[in-house]
Parts: sequence; structure tokens; C-alpha cells
Amino acid sequence: MGAVAQTHPVRWYFGFGAGMEIADGAATAFDGGPLETDEGCASICDADGNLLFFTNGERVYGNDLDVMPNGSGLAGHFSTAQSALIVPFVGDEGKYYVFTAPSQVGSWTATFPGLAYSVVDMSMNGGLGDVTIKNIELQEQTTEHLTAVRHANGRDVWVVTHGWESDAFYSYMVTCTGIEGPIVSNAGEPILQDIWEQYVPAIGCMDIAGQGDQLAITWAGFESEDGRAHLDVLSFDNTTGIVSEGFAVDDGGDAGQNLRGYGVQFSPDGTRLYWSVHGLVDGTAFTEVRQFDMTAGDPGSTSTSVATAWSAIGTLQTGPDGMIYCAMLDGEMHVSRFTTPNALGMACGFDAVGISTAPNLATWGLSNDWDTYPEEADFGELIIPMDTLVCAGSAFDLDVTVLAPFEDPIYVWNTGETTPVITIEDDGWYRVEVTLSCGQVLLDSLEVVFSNMTASLGPDRSICIGDSAALVGPENATSYLWSTAETTRVIHVDASGEYLLQVQDALGCDVSDVVVLDFYDCTCPVYVPNTITPNGDLINDVFAVATACPLITSKVMLHDRWGHELFSSTEANAVWPGDVPIGTYIWTFQYSWPDGDVVRRGVKRGHVTVVR
Repeated sequence: MGAVAQTHPVRWYFGFGAGMEIADGAATAFDGGPLETDEGCASICDADGNLLFFTNGERVYGNDLDVMPNGSGLAGHFSTAQSALIVPFVGDEGKYYVFTAPSQVGSWTATFPGLAYSVVDMSMNGGLGDVTIKNIELQEQTTEHLTAVRHANGRDVWVVTHGWESDAFYSYMVTCTGIEGPIVSNAGEPILQDIWEQYVPAIGCMDIAGQGDQLAITWAGFESEDGRAHLDVLSFDNTTGIVSEGFAVDDGGDAGQNLRGYGVQFSPDGTRLYWSVHGLVDGTAFTEVRQFDMTAGDPGSTSTSVATAWSAIGTLQTGPDGMIYCAMLDGEMHVSRFTTPNALGMACGFDAVGISTAPNLATWGLSNDWDTYPEEADFGELIIPMDTLVCAGSAFDLDVTVLAPFEDPIYVWNTGETTPVITIEDDGWYRVEVTLSCGQVLLDSLEVVFSNMTASLGPDRSICIGDSAALVGPENATSYLWSTAETTRVIHVDASGEYLLQVQDALGCDVSDVVVLDFYDCTCPVYVPNTITPNGDLINDVFAVATACPLITSKVMLHDRWGHELFSSTEANAVWPGDVPIGTYIWTFQYSWPDGDVVRRGVKRGHVTVVR
């Protein structure tokens, strides 16, 4: 696994008698004892680094290095890429699932040709452990790919394998109640028989990023005698267990390029992916580890060679120290490693002879570890985000829905209601008890005090220019703040605009309201020309007064500059023909009009110029 959430020491048993301990940030080799495996293996220690047991998928060894009672004949195989995977029981300390995958779909063994599990109980056999359940069949016809990742709820575990002759991924969920599933997803390229109708394409490793969002799987395709190394990098949803599409990379498969993919591993922070490829290039042995930048827009195009070796590089496995260790084949007695795998390119720090395992052979596999000891799942001590709610103005819904995936909580309120959402209408204390599926109980309460204060400023309104409006806040407020910066209960305004009032009551509850006032001209507008041209062309030939409202009375008069009256009329549509010499003349207009039940009066004066 790419995750390094566990910080506890580990003891890996692998290869032919090889062993390695990683503790306090340092890795040291030791004599691994009786284990013999060409490829896959798994081991587990407790949180203090004390060895519990280890396995090659066929036999389970206790911390006394002897095979446990009933510990032989498991359905895995010593030549399976990821032959075994150990998952602690959820909520039942001391018990462990040992998942096993077959070798080339079971073609090398007569045991079950698919995913199975057995159970180890460390409380048995005087604390040395016992295999109490063995080879429970889960999924027939699976490949050698087997990995796990923590569920999004931080407690349960997804165990994932791949189907044979298909593009199906099978995600099983380990919970406090057992093993559920599978969730079946179809994604990536199908893994099919080779041209010889054999099972070689079933070989390879799979990894899920510790962040639970990416999955990588590799194998070799044999559409011809020249192998094609294939890599699928897909999306993974650690809430649902669903695998969905991503990108693919292929190399080899043509004349002179006979390649296979074997190991995959995400860096601890999920930003890099490492892929081991080996085979023959023009008849010469070839092995390489390639890095992909998962932060790039097109990660598949960022392949960079970060390690080569004379011997084939097999499994890639992250240790609790954050380094990625590389298993070596062909009689090698050491383990290589990337010391800074989160770094881009050659900065990842390849150490070709990282840990010597002499005199023991390392071979293809390393312990199929993952996030075995996470921090305890935190569903939140508080499911109600406050202790007291005193500012509710009206009935409201109180929602304490637990969003932990795959939970089916039981809700019990002190009101007798059993739903996650209740409607609060009265003052008082509201208490809820939420029981989760594994017996965890969440308790919380809320005191509700309703505020009856309102701050209504009434509807928006229009007001005549020259008048003013009084805006009044509520009586029971302890403080007032207007958008005009005034702090009195009542303010007087005489300009158009939006007025905001913010008030607070004795409980400290804030309410606000906004009103829009429009001050407009309430007079009767008068329209009078300032120039006329009485030349008979019917354009501006005469002087006339127009109004925008019905008139009760009107009188228009025109005078010359010496005050002599030239024209006077009380007709509503009076017209002065402008039969005077060119010049400027004075006009006066007296009028009255109705405004509701009120008669309003006005006088307008101005001048008009006569031009010919």
C-alpha cells in the first residue's frame, strides 16, 4: 500500500529465509527463519512491533516460527504475486482475516482458484495463535492481484481483487459484522488468457493509494509471443468500493520487446506512482522502475525511468518509514529502495543495495502490507454544532444525520422521535442518542430559546419630494444600528435609497430588515417651448403649454420686455401664434390640478424667443 498511516514497527518475512525489520526509521535485516516463497507473503506485528504471525499464503507461522495449528493448506500459493493479505477484525481485537489469492487462477495448485479467507485467533494456543477457520470461498476465478485500503469511515476495510478473463474488480468490505460484498466494478482492460491458452497474464500486483482515491494494477498481455507490459491507473472510491476509468500505459509486445509488468506502488502522499517492468529487449535482460507524476494533467505521459538493475525488480512495497522497498530476483541477496518516493524524478533517491539479506535470497515478494493500524475512527464528539440556540425566530429543523458511509444509525430523542431530523417549535432542551452499527453511541443535546423580536420596517414606498419619512425600529430591542450610522430607535430621512436596520434583543439575538424609499416629484410637470418660428412651415410655429396631469384651471399670459401684455387665455389648450417681431418675450402660467382629495396650485414663469 502507498499509505504510511501506521507508524508502528514491522517485521517482514519474505524470500527464502529473508527477514527485515523497520523500526524507529531504520531498516535492518535478520534471519527470517522457515518461510520459503518465490513471490507473495504477508506478516503482521502488533502496534508495539511484536511479531504476531506471517504467511506465504499456504502456511501460517506463529511468532515461535512454527506452523500454527491448522495452519497448513491455505488456498494461496508461494508463487502468487500477492498470495496473502492480513486484515484485523473490526472491533474484535486479536482476530485476523488472512485473505488468499491463487497462483495463476489455481493452475499451479489444486486448492480453490479464487479469493478465499481464513481466520487466525491469537488468543488460542497459549497466545501463539491458531487458524480457527480455513479457506472460506469468496470469489472463484480471480487473478493474483490482492490489496486493501481503509474505508472512508476510517474503521472498515476494502479488500480488492480482480476477475479472470474479465475487466471486473471485486471489492469486499470488512466490517464489525463480517465480510460484505462484493461490489463489482468493470473498468480498465480485461485480463485474458495468453496465446497459449495459459494463465500468465494473471500474474502481477495491485495497489490503492493511501488516500483511497486511486488504484493501479499491472500484468503482461500476450497477444503474440512477445509480452506486453500493461498498466491501468484507475479511480477508486473508498466510500463505495467502486473502481472507475482512468488511463492505461503499454510497453513492449512487438519484435525484440518482450516485457512484463509486475510491481506497482503509490508514493505515501499519492502524488507519484512506481511501476516495475522486466523482460527482454533485443535478447538482453531488462528491468526498470518507472515513475509517473500523478499531479500532471496527463499522468500517463510522464513516465520517467528512475531505477534500472541487472536482476529483475519485483514487488514494490512501502514501509512505515515512508520508503518504497523493491524486491529483487535472480539470486540477489538484498532489497533496493526509494528513500524519498514523494519527490519527482531522480530526486526520489534510488538506493540499489538498500538492505542486504545475505545469506538469504530475497526473491520477488515483500510483505503485502497496508494501513493495518489506523487512528481510531472519529465520528465527531458533537453531532450538534452548538450547545444553545437562543435566536430562532420561528420553528426550524434540527438535523443530526450521521454521514458515516454504510452506517445505519438508530436515533432516539428525548421527545420520543426516532428520525435524524426533528422540527423544533418550543423552548427547551433537546437530547439525542445515536447508536452506530458497531455499538458506538453518540450523545448530544441542545437548549433552544426562541426570540420573539422582529424588526419590520414595512413595505417599500414612494414619498413626495419635500416631505420626510420616519423609520421606526421595534420597542423591545436593546440596541439599534441604521445604515445611516444612527443608533436611535426612530430616524427621519428625506432622500431616496435603501435603509437597513440591525437590532439586538436582551438575549443577544440579532435581527434586521431593509426598506427602500423612493422620493419623487409630486408636482404637475409643465412643458413650455423656449423658441418658436412662426413662418408657416408647421414646425414650432406656435406657443402652447402642455402638462402631465389633468388641470382644473389654467391661465397663460405673454408680455414684452416692457411689461405690455401681448396675449392672455384661460383656455386649457390656448395657443399664441407669435405674431410679433423677432425678439424675446415673457410668459406666465397659473394652474391648479387634483392630487387625490387635495387641489394643488402652481405658477410657472419663463421666456420664449421668436425667430423667423
